[in-house]
Amino acid sequence: MTENPVKPRSKLSRIIIASVSLLVILAVLSLLFINHLAKIGIEAGGSAALGVPTRVGAVSIGLFDGQASFADLVVGNPEGFSSRPFLSLMSGSMSLTLPSLARDVVEIPHFLLEDIVLNIEKKDGRANYQVIMDGMKRSESSNEPGKRFIIREVAIRNVTIHAEGPAGVPVTVVVPEILLTDVGTSDEAGVNTAEVVNILVKTIFASAIENGAGLLPDDMLNDMQAGMGQLKSLAGQGLQGAAGQAVEGAKKLTEGINKGVGGLLK
Repeated sequence: MTENPVKPRSKLSRIIIASVSLLVILAVLSLLFINHLAKIGIEAGGSAALGVPTRVGAVSIGLFDGQASFADLVVGNPEGFSSRPFLSLMSGSMSLTLPSLARDVVEIPHFLLEDIVLNIEKKDGRANYQVIMDGMKRSESSNEPGKRFIIREVAIRNVTIHAEGPAGVPVTVVVPEILLTDVGTSDEAGVNTAEVVNILVKTIFASAIENGAGLLPDDMLNDMQAGMGQLKSLAGQGLQGAAGQAVEGAKKLTEGINKGVGGLLK
């Protein structure tokens, strides 16, 4: 009994196998490439918005399931202050509306940021948050090109603020959760990456002012309120709860200061 010889693969089957293999390789390379581009975008946007180096550990964009995440984001302290980061973020995740990825404005239904640590300090009459706010003010006047975003809901959870109270006594303020809605929808044009970072950091500042009353030194609270009053208002960003009231309080404080200075000049 003779064995049937194995028929060689047809030319068509070899082409199909090669094509599928090429597509798999291209898909893997595309994922790696888009993750790298997203990492560069976050770091560039953070650095542009705050005026200090911003780094992120890892970024993952899910092109098939509409999910994205990043981890270990660190915003450096301004020069002349401690080696601790000004701000660190353990993790962030978001859902994406996949068809919008091909458009100029990307729709993000939900954006979650978790486990944030903010270190605020004053040294020789100068505060690191004032330097950061100065950088934010400069960045607000620029309009960087690139993708823009509309974020329907932002949840910021577990914010811990470290500072020094009177006589150098450590002070810790904990903010359980902050909610924002409809970021970038004021004119339907969306906001770029730097503007997103700017809005999120302002939101954390506003919550620090509101939750730090009676804990943080009065001069720090007054400085932050005055600085917030010099920045674009968060009123159109759907800031929920008492943090929104803190923003309006900062705005009124600055208006009062400006009127007082005007009266003195007259």
